[in-house]
Amino acid sequence: MPDGVRLDLVSLDLNDSGQGTLTIRASSPAEYKGVLAYLAATVTIVGGDGGARRLQLGDPLPADPSTYPAVVTLPVTELDLPPDSVTQRMAFGNNMLQSGCWVDVISFDPPTEAGAEGMLRVHCATEADYLEVRRFLDEEHGSALKSTNGGLWYVGRVSDDAAPVGEYPQNVNFRLEWRHRM
Repeated sequence: MPDGVRLDLVSLDLNDSGQGTLTIRASSPAEYKGVLAYLAATVTIVGGDGGARRLQLGDPLPADPSTYPAVVTLPVTELDLPPDSVTQRMAFGNNMLQSGCWVDVISFDPPTEAGAEGMLRVHCATEADYLEVRRFLDEEHGSALKSTNGGLWYVGRVSDDAAPVGEYPQNVNFRLEWRHRM
C-alpha cells in the first residue's frame, strides 16, 4: 500500500482458524528490524494475489538472523478487516494515456454494458493518489480496470465525493459508467 511498507514476501501460510506464518526476506539487520517494527502494529498487507489481509504478529518470535540476506518465518494471526478497509488492489490501464497505475480498492460494484452505473470506493493516501485515479477515470475513452483474478471493466467517472482541498488520506466513492469507445 502506498502509505505502508514494502515487504519482500516469500509466503503467507494460514490455517482455517487464521493462525500461521509469514515468511519474509530481509537484506540487512536494519531492514529486518524495520519490518518487525512495522508488523508489531496490526497491519493490513496486500499480497501478490491483490487481496488484502489484516495480520497481527504472534509469539514467540524467532531469534534474529545471524547472517544476511536472510529468510525469516514469523508467527501471525489473521484478523477481520475493519469496516472501510482496503480489500484488494486493482490496476488501471489506458492506451491513450500510455500508462497504468495501481489503486487500493475498498469496494467495487461494476457498471454494466447495458447502462447500469457502478461504484468504486478507493483509499487515496494522498492528493496525488486521488488525482491519478481521476486522470484514468476522466480520460474520454475510458480506462480499463482490472482485478488480479482476471476481471476486466472499461470505466469512466460520472462523479465522486472527494474533498480535493481536504485532508488526506480519504476514502472516495467514484460513480462509474461503462465506457468503451473504439
